[in-house]
Amino acid sequence: MLRNSVGSWLREAGYEIHEAATGREGLALIAAKAPELAILELELPELSGLEICRRLKAGPHGNIPLILFSDRFTSSARRAECLSAGATACLAEPVQASELLAQVESLLRAPRVEVALRLSEERFRLATEALDGVVYEWDVWAGVARRSAGIAEFLGWRPEEAADSKWWPEQIHPDDLERVERHFAEAVASRAAACRHEYRIRHKNGHYRWIWDSNRIVYGEDGKPVRVIGCALSIDAQKRAEQDLREAKEQLALANTDLERKVEERTSKLVEMVGELESWSYSIAHDMRAPLRAIHSFGYFLLEEYGPKLDAAGRDYLERMDAATRRLDDYIGDLLNYGKIGRGEFPLATVDTTRLIGEILATYPNLQPSACHIEVQAPLPPVTANASALTQVFSNLLGNAVKFVTPGTLPRVKIWAEQRDPWVRLWFEDNGIGIDGKAQARLFGIFERLHPASDYEGTGIGLAIVRRAVERMGGAVGVESEPGKGSRFWVELKSAKSLLQPSVS
Repeated sequence: MLRNSVGSWLREAGYEIHEAATGREGLALIAAKAPELAILELELPELSGLEICRRLKAGPHGNIPLILFSDRFTSSARRAECLSAGATACLAEPVQASELLAQVESLLRAPRVEVALRLSEERFRLATEALDGVVYEWDVWAGVARRSAGIAEFLGWRPEEAADSKWWPEQIHPDDLERVERHFAEAVASRAAACRHEYRIRHKNGHYRWIWDSNRIVYGEDGKPVRVIGCALSIDAQKRAEQDLREAKEQLALANTDLERKVEERTSKLVEMVGELESWSYSIAHDMRAPLRAIHSFGYFLLEEYGPKLDAAGRDYLERMDAATRRLDDYIGDLLNYGKIGRGEFPLATVDTTRLIGEILATYPNLQPSACHIEVQAPLPPVTANASALTQVFSNLLGNAVKFVTPGTLPRVKIWAEQRDPWVRLWFEDNGIGIDGKAQARLFGIFERLHPASDYEGTGIGLAIVRRAVERMGGAVGVESEPGKGSRFWVELKSAKSLLQPSVS
């Protein structure tokens, strides 16, 4: 009757059950089905529940929980005998459904928890073995440390060799030990929940590895640490990369220093060579002027005194020689001016551009009203410049503006300025023949001529002097032009307007 009730209770609770009528059938059913739990009556036909317990305990199914129930379990001696035989629990009849189901649930839960625990431990073991490091637990009170099996591969020691809590500090590099102990002591003194640091730890074969040690500190009620749980991971690769990076930076710094030294040496030699070349060219140009002027003078005397005695061909030769010597003298003069701009001191000061333009217009013959029309939109802003060099710049630009015009056209030039703080841009606009865009890039180069000397006189150095002088004054020069539409040259220099204004107190 009880057997039927037990089966009914278990089915209602949702359990799948298998039943047997005799002890031998029950033993065979257990062997065949390997159930999670077996419930037996103590008195069964053919084979008693006690004998079944003995046989299961001795066989491969000894781990199956067994519940025996009987009206004889009122005796503690009988219960002890059954428990010794292999029974997991003994229930005295009459058995209540709640009691039986509670026992079943309890006995089934334990193996499941055990299996889950084994799986969890296995996963943890695999995870720690996959780490290039070691997981540890330090029982501070007991002075014992437990470390994962990965320590064998990580540091060459077996876990049992590293059980003493003093073992780990003994392996820390002597140069790091004091810092590590101080850091941990500071963490404990401040009741920090964690302590993290990097240091070197000795491998069993004697070499050291860099590790990152991160742990959690568990404190007791008295505020003292009782347990430290942590993980030490290898950072050898990171440290090697940092060392390689430092060495690369040091090598790069040395290479840069050597390169800078070589550049300085070569620049110094180049400056010296350029200086010598400029000095030599200046000297040559200066020395050439004396014999050239002698040729010019004697040619002039020859033409004046003996011209009437010469035929037309002879006088033509002398006139050509005179023109050639004058052109060469102009070349030499411009070369000397170009050289002067690049040599020696070049002091800058405030220059009144309105006054300077007026002086140039008043003194240069080719800029007189009878030869051209020049409009100045005064006043022009003052600039920071070298007065002598700026005179050369303005006179060259104005000379070109009135020279390069279509034959028979009166040259017209307009001069104005625009403020571009902190700069001043001075414009020189003409009605000349204009300049092709492709030629503008080489316009300011030395000996650059865009037109034959037979059409327009000149040495091809004037605009090179302009650019060199303006750049030495810290400024810039440029041009806007189209063929047949005139040109607009501009010079940009630092404004000196603020220097001329009186201070206001």
